[in-house]
Amino acid sequence: MALNRRQARALTTRSELELVKASYPDAIGKLSQRALESNITRARNLRDKQRDLLKRQKLATRARTGTKVGGNERTAQKAKLFDQALARFTRRRNQARRDSR
Repeated sequence: MALNRRQARALTTRSELELVKASYPDAIGKLSQRALESNITRARNLRDKQRDLLKRQKLATRARTGTKVGGNERTAQKAKLFDQALARFTRRRNQARRDSR
């Protein structure tokens, strides 16, 4: 299930939220090819950062408690949010490439 705008606002900083908002259908069509590529890179970097953080949190929980359950739900949601934004940006880029042919 996709995270909505209210959830995104609660999870992100102002600049991260602007990136996520730019991936929504009402804004993504207005992006230039250069802005789209920049947003793809930024969304990928933020997604990877959150995934790495989640992995470290899970390992720390495992070391501390001895269980495999753990990690931070907020971090997992942020990773999912940026993954969804990245998917929207990538779909739009691919569509723009097909349209230009």
